[in-house]
Amino acid sequence: MSTINRLDYCQFLLMTQTNYALTYFADHNQGFSHHAIKRYLEEDKIAAWLVWENVCDQGVRNDEGYLAFDDMVLDKDSSLKVELVRPLDYRRYDSDDDGETKLDVERKLMLQIERLGKLFYYPLKTNRLADDRDKQQPYQPVDRLSWTKAEQQASKIVHLNRLPKEHCVIPFRVVCFITYMDYIATKELDRDSTLGTKQVCALRWKVEQFHREAKQLIGSEHSQCRLAGIQRNPMGCALLVWAALKRIAHQTGATIYQFKQGLLDDYMIAQHRSPTIPMYLA
Repeated sequence: MSTINRLDYCQFLLMTQTNYALTYFADHNQGFSHHAIKRYLEEDKIAAWLVWENVCDQGVRNDEGYLAFDDMVLDKDSSLKVELVRPLDYRRYDSDDDGETKLDVERKLMLQIERLGKLFYYPLKTNRLADDRDKQQPYQPVDRLSWTKAEQQASKIVHLNRLPKEHCVIPFRVVCFITYMDYIATKELDRDSTLGTKQVCALRWKVEQFHREAKQLIGSEHSQCRLAGIQRNPMGCALLVWAALKRIAHQTGATIYQFKQGLLDDYMIAQHRSPTIPMYLA
């Protein structure tokens, strides 16, 4: 049996359409056994910098640009048996192991962005605790705060729970639908209109688009490996494959969906000409 490497596994993720199991990989490649593939995933170590090296030359640097990021939840059918079922961006977050909650990670990100002298627009869940009365009453969910008509059109100063006392942020209440509200926290004091914030936050759609593509086209949540050490590497390989697909799709003028699903075109044409399983009606 041949020795499998990172390129081999990434090539499998690039080609396969619906099945991402190691047994499926081994069944369709006579050179690799299931144990050899599993051993590779146990031993490799794909770090965030490796993903960055594969995409850094594709970005256009601009002082007025935006960096959009979000957490991606990977649904696992066997989540009670799979370790690391709560990864946060590419730097996995595992509260059972490191003792940090998601709010702890979010707080660190906010403060780090502020230390870099940058601005952030951060969506708040409706149950995120906040205070707009200068501690004259207990923290309460942001959707229970009192909003005047003027504040609905602009903003209000509040303090988010678990942030340092001197750090206040402005959550904008943005009406997206008649029955749905978005709350956006930002440190940008100059932008005081709901419409302006809504336009900036529309850029986050690119993140949601990435989440959908990663799940539907490269199987980011379909790895059946259970141990944490093995879970990390399919995640890293999936991001490398997504970056490669995105690059090729841009060069060819196709969407990432058209390019990946187009791999089946020759098969479909051949099957129409000479079906492997002819259809007969009774």
